[in-house]
Amino acid sequence: MPVDFKDPQNPIEWQAAVDAAEAYLLFDSATKYGLVRGGPVVNVHRCEYLLAKGKERGVVPLRENVDNCIAAIVAPRLGDSV
Repeated sequence: MPVDFKDPQNPIEWQAAVDAAEAYLLFDSATKYGLVRGGPVVNVHRCEYLLAKGKERGVVPLRENVDNCIAAIVAPRLGDSV
């Protein structure tokens, strides 16, 4: 069943979306290279779309935010809280 995604509506949402998209793409790459196992299934096309549209708006991933997103993705798998 196709999912109808809604684009972010304001600059704060765009920043959060591109940060999360970058983090999920990094996580997906780590999974494909065998560095991690399991975890969420990443919608690569949606992440790439959000990054491209964000860039058009001048919104790029911020390293600290991406790092926090990655921690949030990985921590539940380790039994830790963020």
